[in-house]
Amino acid sequence: MKDTRDAEGTLEEAAAEAEIAAEEAAARAHEHEGLVVAEEPPKAEDGLVQELQELQDRHLRLAAEFENYRKRTRRELAEMRLRAQAELVQCLLEVLDDLGRVAEATPDATVESLQEGIALVELKMRRELDDAGLARIEAAGKRFDPNLHEAIVTRPVSEPEEDDLVSRVFLEGYTFGPILVRPARVEVSKYASAPAEEQPGTAEGDES
Repeated sequence: MKDTRDAEGTLEEAAAEAEIAAEEAAARAHEHEGLVVAEEPPKAEDGLVQELQELQDRHLRLAAEFENYRKRTRRELAEMRLRAQAELVQCLLEVLDDLGRVAEATPDATVESLQEGIALVELKMRRELDDAGLARIEAAGKRFDPNLHEAIVTRPVSEPEEDDLVSRVFLEGYTFGPILVRPARVEVSKYASAPAEEQPGTAEGDES
């Protein structure tokens, strides 16, 4: 009987231990599932992070492309400016050669021949500059324009319709395309509605 009781006690202990082991295994499995779920980030956040990274990469690429474009444009503009200047200089070289030939004229050359040679050189230079875009400012008889004319002196006139008209040109003005190279220096007519009042002490017979 004693052996039977001992066997029954051993079976009960083994069953209890097995039940405890099963409970512990279930608890560990539950904890593991909780950890796995907690470690997985939400899918929506993954999409936002990826989109932000793509936008940052795109911004860096665009910034680099714009910087390269800016440098290339600046270099091309500088090259175009140099080419335009070189072409103008090339056109003026022939004029310079003609001027040198006039300067090297023989001592027996007449004044008339020298004047004719200088006039031809001037005409050729003006033609080259006109072709390049230089234009003379029309000033004589025109309404005074402060954007194109520089008034050196004024001249009183008695006719109101002559007011603010350019009556004389001292130095020709020029534009080069849309750029003002030099304003025309002019004399401007000014209409006076009444003669200037006599200053005290200047009237005839006034004693000083």
